[in-house]
Amino acid sequence: MKKIQNSKKAAVELSVNFIIGLIFGIVLFSFGMMFSIRMLNSSQDVIEQGLPSYFDALAEQCVQRGDKACLPEIKKEVRVREAAQFGLIINNILDSKANFQPVLSFSRGKLKDGSIVESSQVDVTKWSLSKGFKIESIKNNDHAQVEIPLIPPAGTKKGVYVFNVKICYSESGDPPSTCSGTTQYNPTLQMTVEVV
Repeated sequence: MKKIQNSKKAAVELSVNFIIGLIFGIVLFSFGMMFSIRMLNSSQDVIEQGLPSYFDALAEQCVQRGDKACLPEIKKEVRVREAAQFGLIINNILDSKANFQPVLSFSRGKLKDGSIVESSQVDVTKWSLSKGFKIESIKNNDHAQVEIPLIPPAGTKKGVYVFNVKICYSESGDPPSTCSGTTQYNPTLQMTVEVV
């Protein structure tokens, strides 16, 4: 009789231990799934976040001043593989509709240790989500907003990196062919990314 009671007691203890273990397993699995989903969503935020909500007001200020082009924010601080989202405003103050195309190039850089980064050491295509910017067809006295996301690639050393933005234009309806002399719409703008 005592043997039967001990085996029943042992069976109940095993059942309770199994249920507790199962609950802990489900809780740990849930935390793991939540962590994975958050990681995936944060990488999508870089692409979907776009320009900040106050950017429209900055664009209107640029247009009202009559500037050909503006970079309202010229410096961003980011970590490697995080996006620095810049916004470029192109304001067509020509007398006719024209095609505009931003061109991005690396200017210079300085690492935390004081060494200089040469232009040959930085491949702009690895910093940008796109291989080039699309051509913006803008009517006379109208403007366009262009997003410029820069993401320092893996292996980028901490320091300050400066990029040039030129805007090429063509009034003939054809895409701009080169970006120098009379086909450059604005003075060269610069934006700075500090990798921390």
